[in-house]
Amino acid sequence: MKRAWLITAALTASLCGQTKPWWEREPLRIIDLVTAFEPINARSPAELAALKSKLLFNAEHLGIMMHRQGLDAEGFYFVSKVAGRLNEDYLRKYLPEAKARGLRVMIYFNVHWFNHSFGARHPDWRQVTEDGQPLSGVYETGTSFCINGPWREWCFQVLRDLCAYPIDGVFYDGPIFFPQTCYCSYCRQKYAQLYGGPMPSKRERKGKAFANLLEFQARSLAEFLHDSRQVIKSVNPGIAFYMNGGVRGANWATG
Repeated sequence: MKRAWLITAALTASLCGQTKPWWEREPLRIIDLVTAFEPINARSPAELAALKSKLLFNAEHLGIMMHRQGLDAEGFYFVSKVAGRLNEDYLRKYLPEAKARGLRVMIYFNVHWFNHSFGARHPDWRQVTEDGQPLSGVYETGTSFCINGPWREWCFQVLRDLCAYPIDGVFYDGPIFFPQTCYCSYCRQKYAQLYGGPMPSKRERKGKAFANLLEFQARSLAEFLHDSRQVIKSVNPGIAFYMNGGVRGANWATG
């Protein structure tokens, strides 16, 4: 009887373990060689994967979208419907090399820093300050786009294109509202619909009005992350999704 109970317990534990997603079943040693700041094809796929494996990592953040003073659509080294330029499909060549060395590949996706030339081509995507000016000076070189505006659909298409590859995960660097943002028309309209009035100032950081604004921005962040996850899981439920950031509570000026 005791033996039967032990076998049943072992089988139950085994089955429970199988239901966990892969990222909960194994410890991850994640490396990021910051390949987004140089042409990633400066190294061959085999050379890049071997380097990471030699350093004893079993997972990585892969920068496959090049940053030129911020992200744009010109430096995609994978096939995308929204790519601004046709570059080498490095991701297709790299993934088999990484898999052969036991590397889990999570794509690094910066969703808070874009260069000004990209912003100028999409002025209605940009976050806007309280005085009506498009946000500038992000890391001294760029701008940021608003998660409540049409940029989100561009972002979701990038996700669909990435998830068409056999990647293991997507890591968002961001999203974020800044201390002086966002007062774009999309935020103002959404706020008015939810709270029945105009957006309050961030200069007066106290009282019910400011609490509502923080709640609104935290809610907007949560909805964007939820919708991003839905897009990813609709393509491949086995892809991990996580982001850079702290507590997503309505507790300070960035939402």
